Amino acid sequence: MDSTTRCISEYVANLTYEALPASSLHAAKRLLLDSIGCAVAAYDMDAVRLVQRVAKKYAASPGAGVLGLTAKTTPEHAAFANTTIIRYLDWNDSPMISSHPSDNFGHILAVADAFTCNGPATLLAAVIAYEIHRTVNPGMENRSRAWDDGPIVAIAAACTTGKLLNLTQEQIANAIGIAAVSNIALRATRTGAMSMWRGSATAQAGRNGVFAAFLAQEGMTGPSEPFEGEFGFWQEIAHPFELSILGRRNVPYAIECSTMKYFPACYVGQAAIWAVQELRQNLHLDDVVEIRVTTSLRGWKNMASDAEKWAPQTRETADHSLPYVVASMLARGSIAVADYSPERLNDPTVRSLMPKVKVLVDDEMTRVFPEVIRTKVEIVTHDGQVRAADIINPKGHDANPLSDDEVQSKFRLAAQRLGGDRCDRIISWIESMESADSIGELFTLVHYSG
Repeated sequence: MDSTTRCISEYVANLTYEALPASSLHAAKRLLLDSIGCAVAAYDMDAVRLVQRVAKKYAASPGAGVLGLTAKTTPEHAAFANTTIIRYLDWNDSPMISSHPSDNFGHILAVADAFTCNGPATLLAAVIAYEIHRTVNPGMENRSRAWDDGPIVAIAAACTTGKLLNLTQEQIANAIGIAAVSNIALRATRTGAMSMWRGSATAQAGRNGVFAAFLAQEGMTGPSEPFEGEFGFWQEIAHPFELSILGRRNVPYAIECSTMKYFPACYVGQAAIWAVQELRQNLHLDDVVEIRVTTSLRGWKNMASDAEKWAPQTRETADHSLPYVVASMLARGSIAVADYSPERLNDPTVRSLMPKVKVLVDDEMTRVFPEVIRTKVEIVTHDGQVRAADIINPKGHDANPLSDDEVQSKFRLAAQRLGGDRCDRIISWIESMESADSIGELFTLVHYSG
């Protein structure tokens, strides 16, 4: 096998729960709670109901749990459904570069439930998933060929499933090889008018990574040089990965450095939303002449480069539209799940403000991205006055993290349909999950029959 596959598989096979610091376990619990909240908030979405229906068609016993359901399904179908549910509102964490490592909780929970893995094993799998993302993600930043994030999640899913199933290092290596070469996805998923598939693309990759590990467990061999060989990952898809960070004791685990979203919108738009919230105080909308948003090249590419972002017709496009989220916050003072409903998407007040938005790219903001997230918003009024707000590292950024109380407040807001008592029980279960013999109770707690 090539040295990259060997390095990653050996790291995954050898890492133990006992080696993890308390800070990493605490971070894993915070991110799991946040992911569960995002999932519950998405239960009413059409795409979420769709994947739940598909999962129920393939009922299995004992099977794997699906968020929101009492029915069990196959681990692969549960992995797909859970990841879609967690990711669908695009409210879960973001590492500021690309992809959402918390997408991995979908397949981790499915496999852990199906094979009665305990709390420590589940937390260890989460830490591994974030380490794989930190390793593979930078190489995937080669967007000239417009590859999507699927390979990152597929490789991570192969690793975490392999760990949960106690596969050998060689079996994990085979799972990595299968997952790496067979899950190359196109970035077209996230351009133009976005569809439901935007929330399911990494779910597909996670499901495939789980299946790759199942195959490897039974003896299926994978490509021996998926990264370094001819026509391999490095030649065709990504830049070489920096592997030396795996296992370095002087570097915090990646899960401790994750970024959380305060608002349900694309991460590069968070700073703009905060800026508008600050500027809208005592401002009459009729006085607004122009709204200038100065951001990084990534901010423009992700949220303003497509014509569809300037006239969004779907929630999937709207939460990646700088003109929409800026106008919505200015008009209503909120960016919430309900602000992407069809009625609010077509709110005439918001639509009248969107043409006044101008998005500019700043070279310095581009240079410091993603280590520093900065956006400046200027609102020009009829009398010539300019209100300005310059936001650096918005709330939730690794350098400006949410407190534990704020994480719990976001969870309670997102999961409010479950009621205060159930939210308390979920928080308590996650806080003490290292003592859990299985994670089945968590699926019971997040079931919603409304």
